[in-house]
Amino acid sequence: MTRSDFLATPEPGAPDAAIDDFVLLQTRIRELEQETATLRAGLESRQHLGFVTGVLAQRYGLDPDQAWNLLTQVSQHLNVKARRVAQVMLDAYRGELDTTDAALATSIARLLPQTAVPGGNHAAGSRARELPTGQSPDPDST
Repeated sequence: MTRSDFLATPEPGAPDAAIDDFVLLQTRIRELEQETATLRAGLESRQHLGFVTGVLAQRYGLDPDQAWNLLTQVSQHLNVKARRVAQVMLDAYRGELDTTDAALATSIARLLPQTAVPGGNHAAGSRARELPTGQSPDPDST
C-alpha cells in the first residue's frame, strides 16, 4: 500500500455502516436490559408465590396443590392477580404491610379459613409474622 491509499476517501457508506451497527448494538443492549429486568421481576414474583403457598400449606395443613388452589381462589374471588395477593400476604407476614394495602389484606383475611392446623402456626424466626386470617392470635402459640 502506498501513502495515498491511507489518505484516500473511504468508500461511500462505510461510516454510515459503522454508525448503523453501533445503533443496532445499543438497541439490542436496551432490549436485553429490559428482558433481564422482566425475568428478574418474574423470578421474584414466583418466589413470593412459592413462599406464600408454603406458608398457607403449613398453616392450614394443606398439600402444596391445595395451598395453591386456596391462593388462586382468593385471587379469583377478589379479582386480583395471584401475585398481588401473594405480595400483600407476604408484606403482612413480614409486618411490612403498606397502609394502602390494608383493605385488600382485610378482604384476603376474610376469605382464608378461620382456623389453622394446631402447631401449624410456628414462627420461622424473630421476623416472622402471622398471615391475616381474620382471627386474633392464639396466645398459646407464642
